[in-house]
Amino acid sequence: MSSQYSGCLELLWFPLAALGRWAAPAIDASLAQVRDAVGDRGCFVLLVSVALLALILPILLFDLGWEWLILLGGFLALIVIGVGSSYRLGTGNYPGRSDQADSDGGRATSGAELIARYQAGERSFRDAGLSYVMLSGTDLGGADLGGANLAEASLSGADLRNANLSGANVRKAAMPGACLAGANLGRANLRRTNLSGSDLTGANLSGADLCGADLTDANLTLADLSGADLHQANLSGSDLRQADLSDTSLIGARLRRTDLRGANLQGANLSGADLSSADLRGANLREAEAARETAETEAEAHRRALRELEDERHARLAAAEEEAEALRAAMTEKARDKVAERRAVWQAQLEDEKTAFLDRLRRRAGEAFITLARRALAEMADEDLVDRIAKVFARRLSALDLDEKKHLKSAAAREETLSIRSSFPLSPTARTLVAEAVGGVLEREVSVDFREEPDLECGVVLAIGSRHVGWTLGEHLDALEADVVRLLDVRAAPGGNA
Repeated sequence: MSSQYSGCLELLWFPLAALGRWAAPAIDASLAQVRDAVGDRGCFVLLVSVALLALILPILLFDLGWEWLILLGGFLALIVIGVGSSYRLGTGNYPGRSDQADSDGGRATSGAELIARYQAGERSFRDAGLSYVMLSGTDLGGADLGGANLAEASLSGADLRNANLSGANVRKAAMPGACLAGANLGRANLRRTNLSGSDLTGANLSGADLCGADLTDANLTLADLSGADLHQANLSGSDLRQADLSDTSLIGARLRRTDLRGANLQGANLSGADLSSADLRGANLREAEAARETAETEAEAHRRALRELEDERHARLAAAEEEAEALRAAMTEKARDKVAERRAVWQAQLEDEKTAFLDRLRRRAGEAFITLARRALAEMADEDLVDRIAKVFARRLSALDLDEKKHLKSAAAREETLSIRSSFPLSPTARTLVAEAVGGVLEREVSVDFREEPDLECGVVLAIGSRHVGWTLGEHLDALEADVVRLLDVRAAPGGNA
């Protein structure tokens, strides 16, 4: 935060703040919030822009002459002179903060009030609420600010030599270039505080919390930092000659080019600290070295334990993967066996269904063939065909064996009338031929009754009582059908040829 911006900012800040107090308290608070948000430089640019806009905008909008610009500029200058004279410029205090309760506790005090009381000879400001105040370049030497709340306050270049800040909350405060020689900062909260380039010669920082603090190029000669927490603090280029750093935590601290000649580092924890180019001549590192070695040993043990845990984790993971792979293989094999079993059953069922289908097909084909043959023969049967069949019948009667002829003779002896049945009427020639054939078998003249029976499937039948002898195409078709059925039954039987 540069001093030229801070000074120029206050020239514009106080008139506008005064106008804000006169206009409305809300403007005053808004100005304070703007400065907190954008800082001195941003707020300075913003206020200059507003001032220029306030001068130029009326001219542009209302077509005023340049004389109005001169008049407004003079008026603004009078406000700056009149109001600025009642403030001590450069104190860093800005209106709007003093009348508000401090957010971090303590009695709220404005920078102007603090300075006025200090100039009046008062030195005790214990537990004062001074968070966010601007006290850059302020002389507060010897002031008692023990337990005060100076969080995020601006104290750049401030003179706090021999001041008491023990137990104070100075976290994230801006204190670059501040003079804190001989000051008491014991147990103070200085987390992430900017102390770069500050003078802390002989200061008491014992037990202070300086985690993440910026102490680059700071002068800490003869300072007491015993038991302080400097975790991740930046001490690069700082002067720590003859400083007491006993039992200090410097874990991860940056100590590049730091002058530690004659410093007491007994019992300090330097784990992870960057000491590159640091000057350690005459420094007491006995217990610090032992502590570092112990810390490194513990760190190595921790790393070894982590490696062992990691190895164990990998081993368990590998074992689990192997077990999972074995289980997967077993389940895959079991699933494959089940699939093979089901496939075999399915193939057997398919084969059975195929065989049954072929059997049905063969049967239906045979039946269709027989039916077709019967139909064809029935359609082709006529008198000429029956006469030819009668001739075949006569030859078959003549060719009967002796036993069959004997049976016919016995049947004829008991019957007076013999009948010849045919599907169509026989011609006279065919009747004579058949009658002679019957008489030749019976060895006597017989009286034959010729009848027509359309149900006969193209043939001739001799009926003597209950005994029948004949020849028809239907008998041949029945025999053919029986052979087809038998053949299909053989093929369908187990072990049969498909």
